[in-house]
Amino acid sequence: MVANVCELHGPYEGVERRFLGRTHPPKCPDCVAAERAEKDESERRKKQAYREMRIRTLLGRSGIPERFLSRNFDNYRAENDGQRKALQVARAYAERFDDRLQHGGGLVFCGKPGTGKTHLAAAIANHVIQQGRTVVFSSVVRAVRSVKETYRKDSEMTEQDAIDALVMPDLLILDEVGVQFGTVTESLIMFEILNGRYEKVRPTIVMSNLTEDEITEYLGSRVVDRLKEGGGVLVAFDWDSYRGRVHKDDALPGRDVNPVDWSK
Repeated sequence: MVANVCELHGPYEGVERRFLGRTHPPKCPDCVAAERAEKDESERRKKQAYREMRIRTLLGRSGIPERFLSRNFDNYRAENDGQRKALQVARAYAERFDDRLQHGGGLVFCGKPGTGKTHLAAAIANHVIQQGRTVVFSSVVRAVRSVKETYRKDSEMTEQDAIDALVMPDLLILDEVGVQFGTVTESLIMFEILNGRYEKVRPTIVMSNLTEDEITEYLGSRVVDRLKEGGGVLVAFDWDSYRGRVHKDDALPGRDVNPVDWSK
């Protein structure tokens, strides 16, 4: 052991080491610890910056409507038993999403418009993206159109490319199911997407203003059963619309705008 003096930390002892014929004095243990801590902090900052960049990228590519980017479980107002149940199911689905990726299992949100289906779906999407998972949020019309656009001669994508873009994300959220005309082509495209995700064990959330019976008839009992398989569930939003009161709800961000007087 030899005695040494560090300009920053004072005297310390250590063992000299010989390497390639030269004697190297021991380093100050406090300096070594400080260098290690600084390196660890630098790595932490890099990882955090990368994570934040990845989340911004995932959000930008997700297709979540801008109005719903700030929706989460805390600013969803549950005023009755049905809403509380819907909130509980949505939160549990998001928090156990890794399990959904293991077993599949989707969600079907169906029922009256303006009852919070999109809010809860967006809350799930935002939570999942924060975990670094890929999400695509799309209306059925937009999803079908993205596939049909590959039929053009100048398209750079094949039909399978467009379908894969909807099959491969960790979570797909399909809105406005049942709004479209339901042609044979559209039905086949929808089946390709939903069946492809089923085979890949990719969770899917379906939203519709149809009733439970109507959406089962529209999608087919086989498709609905596959969405429920692996722990999936159908939630009926059968309470009155909340949309007319959204601008008065302090729980929602950006809702402090007074009603416009159009008579002026």
